[in-house]
Amino acid sequence: MSDIQSFVDERPRLEAKAAAVQLEQLSSNVADSSSTPFYLVRSPSPLGCLDELPLSGHEEQIYLSFFNYRPVVGHYIQSQILVYGVPGSNELVSSGNALRLSVQSLAVAYYGRVHRQDRICTRARYIYSKALEELALELNHPGKPSHQRIMAAIVALTLYEMLTFHDANGWVQHAGGLGRLLQVLGPKSVQKGQGKLLFEFSRVLILWQSHTAREPCFLETEEWKTVPYVFDCETPSHYNNLFNLMTSLPRLTKECGALGHLLGTKEYWSKLETLRQEVSGFIPKLYHWRWCWEAELGDCVYSIFPSRNITQAFDDEGCPVFDSLIWYADLDRANDIVHYNTALMLFKHLCGILNLPDDQALPCPPGLTPKQPTTSGILLLPDQAPTTRDCALEICRSLNFHMLPAHAGPGALDVLAPARFAWLNLAAGSKEARWVEKVCQEIADNVGYELGRYMTMSRAFPLSR
Repeated sequence: MSDIQSFVDERPRLEAKAAAVQLEQLSSNVADSSSTPFYLVRSPSPLGCLDELPLSGHEEQIYLSFFNYRPVVGHYIQSQILVYGVPGSNELVSSGNALRLSVQSLAVAYYGRVHRQDRICTRARYIYSKALEELALELNHPGKPSHQRIMAAIVALTLYEMLTFHDANGWVQHAGGLGRLLQVLGPKSVQKGQGKLLFEFSRVLILWQSHTAREPCFLETEEWKTVPYVFDCETPSHYNNLFNLMTSLPRLTKECGALGHLLGTKEYWSKLETLRQEVSGFIPKLYHWRWCWEAELGDCVYSIFPSRNITQAFDDEGCPVFDSLIWYADLDRANDIVHYNTALMLFKHLCGILNLPDDQALPCPPGLTPKQPTTSGILLLPDQAPTTRDCALEICRSLNFHMLPAHAGPGALDVLAPARFAWLNLAAGSKEARWVEKVCQEIADNVGYELGRYMTMSRAFPLSR
């Protein structure tokens, strides 16, 4: 029997190569051009400076075209909230420079990171500094640009920091600023249109920022769970319900960590009992969420055997790391499961701090019927009392789906935090832990998110360089 031949779409690689060649030609022919302005960067040194020459739109368009062709956060979201450079967005370009410069710095950094061009990354950093200056001016004159444009600019700057990771706290500071801006605007400001899209995208960044900074997240309040969705005709999505449960994690993590300071005081036992009662109620809620997901969406997941076409499925010796991989109907369903497992691991960790049992099982509630037989074994169900290692392995077996070329930037961005927490719950030095380290390196080298490289460099909390 002849081998099955598969078609590989080479257009993205060839177009990126052509763009790189065009860029080099543009740089070499700059002396011949005097009609349009451009910025030129000298061969960078550790203390190299930029030559501030007039900027041409040709080089800029290469970066933006690549940015729009291979979106860093997904085609739809990027075309709606990071709109600079998208056809029909001229009004955004002409009114307010913070959004333009922020998206431009992100696009240039993304191109430079993916193509490993230090010169271009240096230029992106210069544009980034100008974007910060412009954003400060616009924040001091809130009547000039719209709140949505300021929010979009901060989102772009946050993503820039996650791409470049020049400062370990850069993305944390930007996401924190985005959260404070949302608090000032209030939940009614994100009920419709671009404001709502910005909120739904940025809330994940705000959640992990709060968890990293060990501070309560304002999204835990009831008004932020309900008011943004009062005009929705459909019932809340499964992901929304899961996210609402996860918003309590930053506060509970902080309060559990502060228990040690109360030892020897009369407040210790009352606080311990309060935390035990609250934390013990979250795992049953997560299990109920999981059964509801299984009853409605359980047939959108299946398993596949490791294939040589999926290079991430093998270790350095060429052996499959897992017996099977988990595949999904789409990226949203994959995100449901990896974030469920992440939340379950974190709540089980809190149970360990509070000396609570974390091995409870929950049978399928009456009225819910799983779409697949409970014996299929593709995903662990709550009645099997999954351990933190089980959760970590389920995330690992899903990572290959997120890393498919079709998912590119958004798939990698979605699993940065889940991959870290999975790694923390695997035995240090195990083949699975080493494999996660390899995937995080690939996220940094091939997708562009330098933050990924540091996800598995230290078991300390929070992350530091």
